[in-house]
Amino acid sequence: MDLIANWPPAWQEIWKEKGFSELSPIQKETYEKIVAGESILGVSPTGSGKTLAYLWPLMMRAQKAPEQQILILEPSQELAAQVAEVARIWGTPLGLKSALLAGGGNVKRQIERLKKKPQFLIGTPGRIEELLQRKKIKWSQIHAIVLDETDQLLESQEPLIKKILFHGVRDYQLLAFSATGRESLAPLAAEFPAIALIDVTAADQSQGEVIDSFMVVEPRKRTEVLRKLAIHGYDALVFFNRFNELSKEESRLVYQKMPVATLGSDQSKFARKAALDAIKSGKAKLLLATEVAARGLDIEGLRLIVNYELPQDATQYIHRRGRIGRMGNTGQVLTLIEGRELKALKKLAGDHPLCEYHFFGEQLEEQKKGSSV
Repeated sequence: MDLIANWPPAWQEIWKEKGFSELSPIQKETYEKIVAGESILGVSPTGSGKTLAYLWPLMMRAQKAPEQQILILEPSQELAAQVAEVARIWGTPLGLKSALLAGGGNVKRQIERLKKKPQFLIGTPGRIEELLQRKKIKWSQIHAIVLDETDQLLESQEPLIKKILFHGVRDYQLLAFSATGRESLAPLAAEFPAIALIDVTAADQSQGEVIDSFMVVEPRKRTEVLRKLAIHGYDALVFFNRFNELSKEESRLVYQKMPVATLGSDQSKFARKAALDAIKSGKAKLLLATEVAARGLDIEGLRLIVNYELPQDATQYIHRRGRIGRMGNTGQVLTLIEGRELKALKKLAGDHPLCEYHFFGEQLEEQKKGSSV
């Protein structure tokens, strides 16, 4: 706790307000190395505090060199907005400014933000690369680049990421963070062979208890399952493999006057923000989403994930599961399947035991029937 004791008083107040008790393993192990300017790949489970693991030390350094800028790349508009808000909370007391530079936003307004010389530039690869090409972001001022959710960034936008990283002279500090190991940086391994790996997965105990469960239910009866969840007051993030199936389910639930919101990659920036605001404020009980919501999103108080159908692979299951049980909180994953899919679900869940649920009541946890399978 010596580290926290040496923080600015304003930060210590925020720490208390947030109810934090101690640094997570990834925060402890990376702090001094980031302050020292080392390039690292930090690996820890979802929900273990990776955002603050890089923001805290970078902000402490930024105070001493406010003319330098830090570039933080996020795989989606939602994640960029989420990180920008965290940066605002912790940066404002230190006089540090941040700018959200995400696709879907008004580029002219974003250019105006850059004129205020923010220290933290947080955005999506497409918009960042555009601003670099237009010389609105000055490469010579970039002191560090953060790849957040590295595996997803490189999986979906590798050409853009490489354009950004190799835009000019490569003398910046590179910080990559992921829930997976060194393989997440494989596409860049040749260019960054000396990057230090800090993997605290085995030591991290920050995830709270998460129950993995399933319900055998025919597809045509799944609307009723969701309706009961909403009626009983559960806040749930419901994942769909296909947007057209999500749209059909949304229509059925809206017809029944259920409080739902939807989050899909084809929606506008404003529609997606409205959906997240609805679930966070309690106006919506069910947030129907595609895979766009599976990485990095942190919805405070969320404790239930529903897979409307069997996830496509184990990675998809793990990342969806990572939306709950964050920083010690409890949660539950409920996957709706047909009987013949149970074997496949066991394979996706890996080491996590599965419990069967047959019906819903006031407390889902009390409805467990039978033993783990």
